[in-house]
Amino acid sequence: MKNLLPTISYVVQTQFLTNNAGLKYLYQRKFTSENILEARRKAQEYYDCAIEVLEEEGEILKDENGKIFYKNPQNYDGGIKMWLYVNHDFFRENIADKQGQKYLLAGHFEMNAERKRQIKFGKMMQERYFDALKIKEPFTPNKELLAYRIKPLLDSAELRKLRTSKPEEVAFIKFNAKELSEKILETACAFLNSKGGTIILGQTREMRQKNSTRKLQDDLLIVEKLLKCEFPKFVQNLKCCVEYLQGIRFVKIEVTKSSEDAFYNEEFFIRTKYGNAVDWAKTFG
Repeated sequence: MKNLLPTISYVVQTQFLTNNAGLKYLYQRKFTSENILEARRKAQEYYDCAIEVLEEEGEILKDENGKIFYKNPQNYDGGIKMWLYVNHDFFRENIADKQGQKYLLAGHFEMNAERKRQIKFGKMMQERYFDALKIKEPFTPNKELLAYRIKPLLDSAELRKLRTSKPEEVAFIKFNAKELSEKILETACAFLNSKGGTIILGQTREMRQKNSTRKLQDDLLIVEKLLKCEFPKFVQNLKCCVEYLQGIRFVKIEVTKSSEDAFYNEEFFIRTKYGNAVDWAKTFG
């Protein structure tokens, strides 16, 4: 029988909750996707957001030396954690794991020697799985290369405006047809629930080609239809157009904050400095 789940997923554990029967359980959210790197990205985003929210609520405290304290440590099982989770038995190359095996990748608590060792081992096992599954990390340009690539835009008034925007006010989405729809809808939902923002699609070499304008008009129609179908109540908050800047054309989506909650896939997204994050209090509360 073919396994329906990918080999590995990611799990984020937060705090203890109490159900309707009065039973206490440790809440955790599992991130599973055929695109394992995307599952990891979402798990990391959720992990970072959980820490940020609890810091704002005063549940996580720090002293002048940066040492972390949990106001109610009994509610958090030692702190927030992120794990690599094995979905089914895997015996290949230098890996021998049973279903349900977990490896610690990150922990928001005081780091003792044992926990540091666990995280180091967890990251090593993640690398082994990536090698066995032939998963390649995306290339990240170094700072010098990035500086070289953006130099022609340094005097752009539009760029200066974007630089002064808060992280939740602007999001650049890499154009990838396979994942584009989900990224647009998650981000639009997060902006609707936050302070609004701008989504820009384009700025690639292809946009300079002869037929780029016609292609952009097609993309514009697709994006408008996608947003109207998913958020029919918020059409007035979503404005799409084709823009031209520094010799490059692109689709721009302007989103204004909505007066009521917006949901995508029955989940409530908000915009934080870490990106689009699921607000579990709204989704599961």
